[in-house]
Amino acid sequence: MKSKIKLIGVIILILHSFFLISQDIIVKYVQYENSEKKIDLNDRRYKKLPENIKNKLIQQSLIKYTDYFTLYHSKYKSKYIYDERKFESADEADFLPVLFTLNYYKDFLKKKIIMIADFVPDDYQVERTFDEISKELKQDTMTINGYLCKKAIINFLDDMKAVVWYTPDIPVPDGPSWFFGLPGLVLKVNIENTIITEAVNIEFPKNMLEIELPDRKRPISYKEYKKDYIFKWMSEYNNK
Repeated sequence: MKSKIKLIGVIILILHSFFLISQDIIVKYVQYENSEKKIDLNDRRYKKLPENIKNKLIQQSLIKYTDYFTLYHSKYKSKYIYDERKFESADEADFLPVLFTLNYYKDFLKKKIIMIADFVPDDYQVERTFDEISKELKQDTMTINGYLCKKAIINFLDDMKAVVWYTPDIPVPDGPSWFFGLPGLVLKVNIENTIITEAVNIEFPKNMLEIELPDRKRPISYKEYKKDYIFKWMSEYNNK
């Protein structure tokens, strides 16, 4: 009798997991800077940036704001879209506009991620393969918004690392921007104790989401983008 009860329990768990995987999902995220962490322009991430970008980053670091994003996931593809920025003061919104926006699209069948920046020319898209982003699972746990989460370390841009918390209770291998491919939905990301991203709302829509992946004529690798284009495009964009 006990074995039958256990078997029924396992079947229910499998059906529940299958339902979550096959179900479309919409996740709202907020992103903000750690108020205790000050920007260091000597950091490897900022050294080669144009001076006008550095100056804007300094201004930005002095102002308190929150960025809002939405993840739309439908089976084998998803998009992570920038929504808006909110400031603590209306005056700050006029003083510091958004420098640029980045949107991310994932193709889970072809195992690639596509990045579209608004400063990138219309015929370009930046692509990375899933295996360019390494992951290390940890045993630590934390409860976030009522979900039991597990810890992982993701190396996502060269030697940049982030502490990521994902929940196996929602077995959707997705999350914000570069942070995905784990055995559960990512609910929190801490990038080198500087930038923090957190899920604030999760929905399971009844109707299937329609997600169209970009298909621009000139795909380039992230290495090409970083080496040959990023500083040129950002400078041109911010000098308009």
